[in-house]
Amino acid sequence: MVYYNVEMFEEAGLPTPNELFGYGKWSWPEFLEVAKKLTKDIDGDGKIDVYGFAYNFPGRWKLLPPAFGADWVPAPDKVVVDTPEFAEAIQFLADMALVHHVMPGVTELAEMSAPDWFANERAAMFIVGRWMTMKFQTLDFDWDNAPVPYHHKMYTWVDLVAYCVARESQHPDEAWELVNFLTGPTAQELVAQVGHAIPIRRSVAYSPAFLEALPEPGINNSVHLIPITTAPITVFDQWGEIWTAINRGLEPVWTGEKTAAEVLPGIQAAIDRIMAEE
Repeated sequence: MVYYNVEMFEEAGLPTPNELFGYGKWSWPEFLEVAKKLTKDIDGDGKIDVYGFAYNFPGRWKLLPPAFGADWVPAPDKVVVDTPEFAEAIQFLADMALVHHVMPGVTELAEMSAPDWFANERAAMFIVGRWMTMKFQTLDFDWDNAPVPYHHKMYTWVDLVAYCVARESQHPDEAWELVNFLTGPTAQELVAQVGHAIPIRRSVAYSPAFLEALPEPGINNSVHLIPITTAPITVFDQWGEIWTAINRGLEPVWTGEKTAAEVLPGIQAAIDRIMAEE
């Protein structure tokens, strides 16, 4: 979701992200234009004081490729990153820092994390999951949630938590009882009310326990429940090795040393080698 500083949008005279989404004007290119208007050099020293957007982009690039039309995990045994759509998405993300200067780059993020840029009112928007609501609910400025931008299609992802009982557990019955509690309505209502996660039970997600959670900040919880077409989770064979190969290969893109189109053939070759070793 997009977390945004309500006061900064009001001061800039801009419609809120939720309003722009409702108008059908919340694509990634339109998001970029909004971020430009929110980026400011307040003291006139030639350095940006407030960015339009902050993002943990070296590790969370996977939000963009599907929105740009890249079907990069067509099957668990097939990962395809060397495509024009994937390159466009990665380059768009990198250029928001390198070319348009609307978000902190890797150097700035080494000095202060993306959520802290937002929390310290040094960035007007930030994209992350529901769990950050627990930290942000104590902020002393008004903020709200909105859907992430779309491009060729609307896309976001949900990180999952799996409650499991260890095979070698010495107390399997008690462990199973705990799993049942954690996934039951009572525990899920508690999860909803503290801002930790989106409830896994529809009966809780569409109830006041979630929709009216955290009334003091006055946030729009319902945006988490906007109906979209679900798709398979992007989990693939040799997850760790391939994920490492992609992230290492993209490092020169984030620093501006190379373009996405230049590095993706090499990343694809590394992926193919890893897949062939199965």
